[in-house]
Amino acid sequence: MIRTSLLLSFAVLVSFGCGANEGVMRSGRESPTPAAVAGNVDPFEREMAEIQEAKFTWLYVVRRRDGGILSSEDKAFVKQHTTDANRRVVADGGKAVIIGSNYSITADGAQILKQRFDVADLSTPPAQ
Repeated sequence: MIRTSLLLSFAVLVSFGCGANEGVMRSGRESPTPAAVAGNVDPFEREMAEIQEAKFTWLYVVRRRDGGILSSEDKAFVKQHTTDANRRVVADGGKAVIIGSNYSITADGAQILKQRFDVADLSTPPAQ
């Protein structure tokens, strides 16, 4: 009898403790959710914004000259010549690699990349 009433009391307490949190249920109603906002942004632009938010010193976008999708060999080549990069992200449906780095690509590395790819240097000029 005592076990049954203890078990019943425990069940009642647990059921009250598992109620919905009103703060959580109302959250997101005041403004659009981040997923909804992000869904309206072009994926390439979103990747660029994320790299720019990281405030890397150097920012490059590498693309094939023919505008095609980068092959695994292309990506390996870019990685090989940007080993010091902090972040490399394949973007634009596989047509670009966005590179964010706090270290400059060496002159030799940049020349090698430019011989094979279109390389856009979008780095912020240093303050003087």
